[in-house]
Amino acid sequence: MSTTTPPRVRHTVKIAVHVALERDGRLFMIRRQNTGFQDGRWSLPSGHLEAGESVLEAAVREVHEEAGVIAHEEDLALHAVVHARSPGHEYVHMFFRTSRWEGEPFNAEPSKGSEVTWLPATGLPDDAIVYEKRALEAARGTVMIVGYD
Repeated sequence: MSTTTPPRVRHTVKIAVHVALERDGRLFMIRRQNTGFQDGRWSLPSGHLEAGESVLEAAVREVHEEAGVIAHEEDLALHAVVHARSPGHEYVHMFFRTSRWEGEPFNAEPSKGSEVTWLPATGLPDDAIVYEKRALEAARGTVMIVGYD
């Protein structure tokens, strides 16, 4: 009697990019509001990959949309990748770091961010998004799988 293995079902996973703007040991952070996800918590400039974009193009676009600065792909260094999973919600988050950009960061999307600040790159506060905090505290090149808190 032979048994056959059922075919694997492929699925798609959403991709999000996060950009850590670093200056003098501090990170530019935005307190989220009106987004429906992790509102009230500190977050890096971040967002979804759009159709036809590379992850680097998305990172450059998002940091411009949210922080009003111009970053260049060649200045972005991949720091960590987080595969975040919970029922009905699955993403691959790609974290980039840079200390080079043009312009002064500000709250470029005040409808989605209530305030901005520069927080220490180590020891982010408890009200930072947990998986972002874990990714930023991890060694460069880390890949981790987490559940959403």
